[in-house]
Amino acid sequence: MSRKSGVKRSDVEIAIICALPTEARAIQKLMENTSNDTVGNPDYSGATKTQPDENAYTLGEMDGHPVVLVHMPSVGKISATFASTHLKHTYTAIKLALLAGICGGVPKNGDEVKRRLGDVVIGTSVVQFDMGRQYPDKFEQSEHSQALLGKPSVEIQAFIKKLESSKEVLQQRMQTTITENIATGFRLADDLYDATYWHIHRDADCCIQDEKICDTARRSTCESLHCDDLDRREKRTELKPIIHFGPVGCGDTVMKSGTHRDNLAKGSKVIALDMEGAGTSMHQACLFVKSISDYADSHKNKDWQEHASLASAACVKAIIGQWHLSDKSALKSQAVRIQNVTVKDSAMVSMVAQDPVLHNATFNLGHG
Repeated sequence: MSRKSGVKRSDVEIAIICALPTEARAIQKLMENTSNDTVGNPDYSGATKTQPDENAYTLGEMDGHPVVLVHMPSVGKISATFASTHLKHTYTAIKLALLAGICGGVPKNGDEVKRRLGDVVIGTSVVQFDMGRQYPDKFEQSEHSQALLGKPSVEIQAFIKKLESSKEVLQQRMQTTITENIATGFRLADDLYDATYWHIHRDADCCIQDEKICDTARRSTCESLHCDDLDRREKRTELKPIIHFGPVGCGDTVMKSGTHRDNLAKGSKVIALDMEGAGTSMHQACLFVKSISDYADSHKNKDWQEHASLASAACVKAIIGQWHLSDKSALKSQAVRIQNVTVKDSAMVSMVAQDPVLHNATFNLGHG
């Protein structure tokens, strides 16, 4: 639902950053009272954007909290860096920035944990996997690839620990949101291939190119190529994601190799791969919350992107419900909720009238 939000920019402490339209649509589906923060917008109660800010924003509420959605112009570290930098200048009160959407998953990482399509990864740190030295025989990742990015603030580190300790509650709230928003008849394959099993033509007569993986094969589906060396996973009839906590690998390279994926995960212990995490990690209040839409191998496709985006958005909403606003922002949020509903309960009207703080906050929002 879109209407005047009644929230000023100075009240917003939570930002959600998305690189793809599919990711942003999933977030917007869970937002309420949205409005566009654009120059000259009569429905926006704050001042125009700080210049030069090239970001596009959607302002609204999620789980009763004022939030701003940042629409990135493109994917990658550079775009993410500019987006988070502009965000800090325009929304100066941000204390929690959530990088939401889809990522590539590491199905197994030497442990007993299995990660599946649709599962959500909450990053505890970010490793820039394409920073290092290229030798004739190998690429050597820099030992500073994690340290140079900076660590989350102490407050965010503590918040991650809180989320880990309440993982079951987080999953329950996430699942409730998914169930309320997903279409019936959900049925998608979850195909995991051996890391060394390439996405190529199986019939030599089909391909006469010298390369092991031809351009035609790269554009073809697994069905048309008869890929069949599967780690058999049952077909999914429900979207019931599990939340995983761990390091996230980030680079400007789209990972489409199971062998390179596993080698990277073995060395750095990452459990997911992404293209924006390194850019937003410079914002110390940033938290990575993305859902696995592929296994970062040569069989990578877009079949799961919409459902993974919904899973990430649902987890974001559950996380926001665990975040404690500052006293000022919490008061404003409570007053806005009262302003945005038609109050029919006489007891509620009486409570607002008798509480001078709430009454003044509501009055000021309506006339500020």
